[in-house]
Amino acid sequence: MPCVSQSSEARVPVITMASSKGGSGKSTLALVLAGAFAVDDYKVHIIDADRAGRLLDWAKGEFRPANITVSAADEETIQDEIARAKRNGANVVLVDVEGTANLTIAWAAGASDLVLIPANPSTQDVTDALRTQRLLHRSAQNGGRQIPHALVWSRVPSVRSRDMSQLEKQVAEAGLPIIGSVYERTAYKALFSYQTTLDKMDPKEVPALEKSTREAGHLALNAVAFIKSQKAAA
Repeated sequence: MPCVSQSSEARVPVITMASSKGGSGKSTLALVLAGAFAVDDYKVHIIDADRAGRLLDWAKGEFRPANITVSAADEETIQDEIARAKRNGANVVLVDVEGTANLTIAWAAGASDLVLIPANPSTQDVTDALRTQRLLHRSAQNGGRQIPHALVWSRVPSVRSRDMSQLEKQVAEAGLPIIGSVYERTAYKALFSYQTTLDKMDPKEVPALEKSTREAGHLALNAVAFIKSQKAAA
């Protein structure tokens, strides 16, 4: 995946997973992306800024790839932690922000190249995603810098529901781009139970693993392509 720079600290992409509510799939999305980058030998650093600490717990597993590291942060330390990760040689920095911590979201977003807003395909989740979008708009106004952001669908059923088209229309009308989906698959749930990445799992034990790994790679490529397109348009 020749898609991120391994040279200059200033060019290290920072991708933040943010939502105004919990349970939207932020931590899962962070691990999906981390694994997709790590399998191609990029050094990935994850910053767990959620008090639930799911990613810190995940990192304790013995099968965590050596090129994925995880640290904690809060609203006071988040920007320093991002800068530290870059100095320590990370090629990609991923940030998982607590759903209710609006100030932490704002600080993390201000230091990010892209904010991904995960949302389950439901009316309530879309409402919350649009609330997060408005928070990013306010942060951009206060900081004098546009913050690239996009939606990623979480826990998408394999069979498309009747409501999906209406939800997509609602998101499009709000001007919120959609760059991909994380489907409702055992493989994604297994990221936490196995405490590893998709490429380290046994396909005999985890169904649809190859398909999930391919989807993860496409999502990572889409994220980096979106960052590049936003920088080109700036």
